[in-house]
Amino acid sequence: MPAKKISLFSISFFLYFACSAQAKQGVEFLQANDFSIRMDSSKEAVILDVRTPEEFAKNRLANAVNFNWLDNDFEKNVSQIDKTSPVFVYCFSGARSKAASEKMVALGFTKVYALEGGLLKLEAARLPEIKTALSHEGMSKAEFDQLILPGKTVLVDFYADWCAPCKEMEPFIRAIATENVNNLVLLRINIDENPALADALKVYAIPYLQVYKDQKLTWEKEGFTGKKEIQKHL
Repeated sequence: MPAKKISLFSISFFLYFACSAQAKQGVEFLQANDFSIRMDSSKEAVILDVRTPEEFAKNRLANAVNFNWLDNDFEKNVSQIDKTSPVFVYCFSGARSKAASEKMVALGFTKVYALEGGLLKLEAARLPEIKTALSHEGMSKAEFDQLILPGKTVLVDFYADWCAPCKEMEPFIRAIATENVNNLVLLRINIDENPALADALKVYAIPYLQVYKDQKLTWEKEGFTGKKEIQKHL
């Protein structure tokens, strides 16, 4: 029997659907508005907060369950969730939810939606967030303004205890402050403990640095920044 001829169209058709099927099996990353809409419209949605229990106690989305991505038992904990249910995953800034979502897909979850930018982006979009009785607003904008002293250079470092780049930057940021002790003020602000201030200053990602000279904002930078670059702006 002669071998069947396979047309270029047939190959393209097969590859298209193979690639489409593969895409559907991956994580779907959603911006804040889309995440909120899809989550609210899904009756069987599981809302998964992958932050630490301490963060979860401060603020969280309604009806969320908390399985800490940094916990050694994360895989065991998420196994409690039906792998065919739509799971909406979030953290504070998006890094942990990305890693957790990709792990869940590898474990066989079929409908995983991750929030791009985390709760910071939800707050920026003014979308609903449930805050518990343990949450607090922290420093106000007026209090912050009082710390930006006239005649001084103030380096503001917005960070979080769980943020790996923040931890990497902390030693040389402190060294910069020590080396310039006479004319530089270092102000380190934990964004988890000061959500109202972060919102007022539109700080929606970390690490985040600002430099004020004589009470005027002269430079700001989001993301990991090396010591030499910071020094250039002081």
